[in-house]
Amino acid sequence: MQEVIAKVRPFGWHVAIHVAGHHIVRYADLIGGIEATVVIDHMARPPVVEGADGPALTALRRLLGKGNIWVKISGAGRLSA
Repeated sequence: MQEVIAKVRPFGWHVAIHVAGHHIVRYADLIGGIEATVVIDHMARPPVVEGADGPALTALRRLLGKGNIWVKISGAGRLSA
């Protein structure tokens, strides 16, 4: 993955990542360490039953605070409480 990131970074391209549920927590350090613009697809599909302070949404907010990480607003129909 790092090789691909290194190849696209000079072009200013973004890196699209699809993670779902608690995978955002598992891969937060990896995603946060990417030195390029990152777009997390499908709003990271967090387990909304955990609420806004659950581990997945907390990790997502922390990543969004870095400034180079964005979330794609799509797939809302797949979220339910």
